[in-house]
Amino acid sequence: MPVIETQRDDIRALRGVHLFHFATSNCSQRVRFTLEETGVGWTSHHINLIKCENATAEFVAINPKGVVPVLVHDGITIVESNDIIRYVDEQFGGSALTPEAGMDRDYLEESLQHSSHFQAALKLLTHEFLFKPLRRMNERQLEDYTNGTGNSELAGFMREFSSSQGFAHERISLATQEAQDMLGSLEARLETHRWLSGQLFGLADISWVVNLHRMGHMHYPLAPFPGVQDWLTRTRARPAFRAAISRYESSGTIAIFNTYSIVRRLQRSSVRSYISELRS
Repeated sequence: MPVIETQRDDIRALRGVHLFHFATSNCSQRVRFTLEETGVGWTSHHINLIKCENATAEFVAINPKGVVPVLVHDGITIVESNDIIRYVDEQFGGSALTPEAGMDRDYLEESLQHSSHFQAALKLLTHEFLFKPLRRMNERQLEDYTNGTGNSELAGFMREFSSSQGFAHERISLATQEAQDMLGSLEARLETHRWLSGQLFGLADISWVVNLHRMGHMHYPLAPFPGVQDWLTRTRARPAFRAAISRYESSGTIAIFNTYSIVRRLQRSSVRSYISELRS
């Protein structure tokens, strides 16, 4: 469990459940979804990534990596979203979202690890196919961001993303291939199980649905994966999904995502074009 020692006395003094998060961060969505499913009351601390509030000294003193989400429970600071959702379910849900034993429990362990690993590919695809109109930085902003976060890996990613060249074609292709492989794996699981977690909804579903929801915004073609499509529809219909994810998505941001996805498709540079290349 990635419990860290925050540098801020006021954070260690917090009582109750506090979540430092960003509205459309898929990792933040994952934690909010779990909190809503387990019925945990929590206090929101919104960190605006567009305004680079994660690069401020105040936030970096909470999490030295400069990333969200961060959960604070009675002064204990926990990072990494898949570990946070495990913690929430164990502490407050009575492990209701965790299979008791057997193959479904084994699948959960593998699924959370795979979900964490897939984050890098999803992050690249998201920035390439959704965030270009919103998050590219100029040199001054990049310098401030680098100095603020102190996270060389994160700063390097943003520098590459913001450059005139952007991400190399090969990198985008590799991330797309990883997404295709992931969808095939989820489709196979859903051919024999109602939910990814097994016959009951659980943490594996929560961990993955935010990734697929994000891919939906970039108009990722899911028609070849009917089981995934059905599962995604059923999961989005849950009240906790609406409370944790839908209500945080502004119509303006969604409109920008949709418009940019359409523009990329007209330019024959959308994610669909990369999938077509993989098939050829």
